[in-house]
Amino acid sequence: CKRGGVIDCESVGHSKLAKIGGVSLAEISLTYFSFRVFLIILGHAIEIDQVLQVLALFSLLGLFVAILSVLYQFTVVKKWCLFCLGIAFVVLLENCLALYFIQRGCMPTLMIDFTTSTGIIMSFVFSLTLLFIIRYVLNLEKKKNEDRLKLLKIQRNTNVLRAIISTSTKAPVNQFQDLTIGNSGADTIVTTLISPYCPKCADVIRIMVNLLNKHPRSILWNIRLDGILESQLSPINMCQYELYSKLKETRDIDNQLSLILKWNKYKPNKEFMPPSFYWEEYQFHISNNQLFSTNKVPTIWLDDIELSSLIELETLNTILFRKDFGVLSL
Repeated sequence: CKRGGVIDCESVGHSKLAKIGGVSLAEISLTYFSFRVFLIILGHAIEIDQVLQVLALFSLLGLFVAILSVLYQFTVVKKWCLFCLGIAFVVLLENCLALYFIQRGCMPTLMIDFTTSTGIIMSFVFSLTLLFIIRYVLNLEKKKNEDRLKLLKIQRNTNVLRAIISTSTKAPVNQFQDLTIGNSGADTIVTTLISPYCPKCADVIRIMVNLLNKHPRSILWNIRLDGILESQLSPINMCQYELYSKLKETRDIDNQLSLILKWNKYKPNKEFMPPSFYWEEYQFHISNNQLFSTNKVPTIWLDDIELSSLIELETLNTILFRKDFGVLSL
């Protein structure tokens, strides 16, 4: 279905007839075929004896639309959509088979009774409901993508970014660097408060690992683990403390990044016995989190400046490394 030749689905899909009264042919096709599926299911459930006859009757409507589509492609668009032609062929074949079985006497004359009428109406309602649900989901996704694109455009504006960051909260996170990955002499410190029980933290981890792989000498990743203060290790701290212990035991950056990538998918091992000499350090690590005046995970700070929720995570690379906008130039 290459664009520009005689076979061009793009041109057909965006032609005037692709929408009738604001409803696309794709939506009409979905309603038509889902109606037939629901009718078959209901025909079995409420014992409609004339399902085949009803399907044959509605096939005539499908045939009308299919013929109209083929003629429109031939006379107006002067290009062909293979998918549309395939659907038209299926509908034509369906009608031919229905006509064949009627002539052979395999289908008795259609008599629309109350049960059959109920089945037709219910099938049509179900198919419309399915259509509205799909349209609703697609519209939500479209709006989400539009908002995201608008936000990214705003964030790429240097003045807007500076204004957002200049009004952000500051916290003394750089004073507490007991769990770090990267170059200790780096100009920029990125601090993240993360938890294994937070789905969005996986995105933070992925983005930070990518940044460190691209700019290993330019960033120090200061990791803050969310947890609770307790006298003994309990399941709620198991994941965090195991990561804390393992990161403490290795200073190789590649190993550290590998450990933290696996960490968010980790299931606590009941047989894990972490080295006890890290326990007091870990508890001190958790208690220091209270100094940062935040109650949400993930939270990200750039050199003590808390990133606003208005800033997308993917913008970190822009903020840190775009020549006309760096954290150090604020």
